[in-house]
Amino acid sequence: MKAIFSNFIYTIKKFRVSGILNILGLTAAFAAFLIIAIQVDFEYSFEKCHSNAGRIYRVEGTNFRTGEDWPIHSRPFTAAVIASSPHIIAGTLINPYIDEFYVTVDEGNIQRGFKEAFTTCNTGIVKMFDFKMLEGQADCLKNPENVMIPKSIARKMFGDKQAVGKQLNLTGSLWSKQDKGFLIIGGVFEDFPDNTQLKNCIYTAIAENYAISDWGSSNYFCYILLDNNVSPQEIADNFNKNFDFTKTFNEDNETGIKLTPLPAVYFQNSDPSGKFVKSGSETTPLLLITIGIIIIVIAIINYTNFNMALSPMRMRSINTRKILGSTNTYLRLGIISEGIIMSFISFLLAIVVIVILDKSNALPFIHAGINPAKNIFPTVMTGLIAVVAGIIAGIRPAYYMTSYSPALALKGNFGLSPSGRKLRTILIGFQFLASIVLIITSFFVYKQNLFMQKYALGYNTENIAVVELPQSIAWKDKNSFTAALKDNPVIIDVAFSHQKFGASDNYRSWGAKYKDESIGFYSLSVSWNFLDVMNIKVKEGRMPDESVKNDSVVSYIINSNLQKKYDIKPGEIIDVEWSRTHRQNNDGRVLGVIDDVKFRSLRNRSEDMAFVFNDGNLQPYSYIRIKAGADIRQAVSYIEKTISEFDPAYPVKIEFYDQVFNNLYKQEISTEATISIFSMLAVIISIVGVFGIAMFECEYKRKEIGVRKILGSDEFEILILFNKNYLLIFIICFIISIPVSHCILNRWLENFTYKTPLEWWGFVLAGIPILLIIILTVSWQSWRAATVNPVDSLKNE
Repeated sequence: MKAIFSNFIYTIKKFRVSGILNILGLTAAFAAFLIIAIQVDFEYSFEKCHSNAGRIYRVEGTNFRTGEDWPIHSRPFTAAVIASSPHIIAGTLINPYIDEFYVTVDEGNIQRGFKEAFTTCNTGIVKMFDFKMLEGQADCLKNPENVMIPKSIARKMFGDKQAVGKQLNLTGSLWSKQDKGFLIIGGVFEDFPDNTQLKNCIYTAIAENYAISDWGSSNYFCYILLDNNVSPQEIADNFNKNFDFTKTFNEDNETGIKLTPLPAVYFQNSDPSGKFVKSGSETTPLLLITIGIIIIVIAIINYTNFNMALSPMRMRSINTRKILGSTNTYLRLGIISEGIIMSFISFLLAIVVIVILDKSNALPFIHAGINPAKNIFPTVMTGLIAVVAGIIAGIRPAYYMTSYSPALALKGNFGLSPSGRKLRTILIGFQFLASIVLIITSFFVYKQNLFMQKYALGYNTENIAVVELPQSIAWKDKNSFTAALKDNPVIIDVAFSHQKFGASDNYRSWGAKYKDESIGFYSLSVSWNFLDVMNIKVKEGRMPDESVKNDSVVSYIINSNLQKKYDIKPGEIIDVEWSRTHRQNNDGRVLGVIDDVKFRSLRNRSEDMAFVFNDGNLQPYSYIRIKAGADIRQAVSYIEKTISEFDPAYPVKIEFYDQVFNNLYKQEISTEATISIFSMLAVIISIVGVFGIAMFECEYKRKEIGVRKILGSDEFEILILFNKNYLLIFIICFIISIPVSHCILNRWLENFTYKTPLEWWGFVLAGIPILLIIILTVSWQSWRAATVNPVDSLKNE
């Protein structure tokens, strides 16, 4: 073993450049593969933190005729499902629509304010999911005043002090709770990992009678836990057979329920924005692991080629030891061991690199925690791959260098056989093909994301600050708040909305009647001046004005989609039978029509929607238009100061609208960043491989180069000689890469209604950088060989 290490150190010292390139290339490849393996393991391990995950199902409504599914249900419907079978051990509803809620805690005479997410649930939730209690009791939610909070929120609010028994002061009415003005912390649980649908938020039990008879309002997911004696299909069939669906869907022959296994919810990819449900595409981990395998294969090819490139230079040394008594088996094991040692050293360096990346949070697009110590299986697997890579890279040169008789080896200069050259060409072709496909793919993914972010939305997003207000301001002091802001000359106007406009793919939907016909549309409750602040133009009818606040009917501005589908004219009436407006009746008058505006991501087609102006709903989101050219920092500071004058404890968060809308594309941006970074890494490792093969070629053709120079060839002709083979390989690989990339991109773009075209110039543009890098790499290595004195080359031969 000592001799093997000595030979390894000697080889590294003698061939320093190639040794360093080998180690760096392998380190980068192993680090990339391990990060990818951790992320893929994270996605495929969704919900495994719950011991009952295999028996928990989400209830989904389904239309048997159209195949349409929906996971959101009314309160009485969820109760009916949970009570439908003795095989359902426990069940809970979960309300995904509660945004962050403003609460305060008392510290002596000082109040500290926090905005935290809440989840409404049934008390049975703790029987289904693994809440690891750190303080208090798991059944604390049976007391309607109690809440459960995660450790992270407890530490944020109370530091290291005990949180159980502490009071959270409500600053407004919390949906689904009896309004007593406070809640008591009954338990603290260990934070859930990120790969579960359960959020690290404040859990509160729904009031016993809240909306218990409201079949018209659908606001809840429903999860059930089954015993081991029944199949999910039996539960669904039993419910579909016995339940009267006319209560909720007005149909009893086409609708029913189906049960989706809890781990499968993530891969439904129903909400890529991640606002209501954590979602991931099933193709993403497959794409990632494919990229990881490509990177590893390219690195192994490079490593093998490097070792083969060094073989002619090591031939005399190896066979001298053979003459001195070393056996072929001993020499081969030594060479293979050197390969394993270098590969494993690279793996250890990769671990160090990942630890540094983890501590610096340098990879925000990777959702999993990448600490190798907390991801044992992917780390061990990558370590084994490193050992195998060392064996693969060492075994061919080991047999090659020891396959000749010592006398011939000491006398001759050896290159690879014709079959070896063919294999080398195939391997470098694979590297080129993989690199070109990855670069083309990453280019068009970037282009699609840019297309979505720059798409004309139908309104002006520049200089719009978005702030969620506490209920005290939104209900009581809205006019005073607006007047205070407009005292600053850089603030043009302020508008308000019920939901954060442009922040989600899911909005409140209304069913209504128009001329005795049932219609449906997204309803966005906004203030009368919202369209003006957002620069949305009415193309037919009239703009709303302040007088709509006093109208006896609700006022609508509808989009052209809704108008064309039902031929609705300005001035006509829409009847929302269950509308909770404080007006005299449920009628709504259409004031005007606007062109299509994008309030959801471009993954979705244009939908029927209407702006609603006076439906009586709370409108806590403020949209503050700042004058163009104004000092944004000063304006933000003024907004913060104004809010603090109304409520000093309120934690102000100011966003700008461009940021709000771009958050819809977090999943696509993460995918783009992942593909781009790992694609560039694959290209870099491939180019290192080209360098190694070029070095091999130069070593093998030293005598030929010397003879050509003596016969009159100049350096430029020698450069052409070396480059033409690589250019031919590149051209063939580029031609093959076009249909391969086109097929991959077409499949990916099926996820979008609005998509960038796959222009021919994009493929060419993506291939040019790789071509230039290949030429520069080969030319630099060839130039070094071409400028050597031919006498020295022939003398050495």
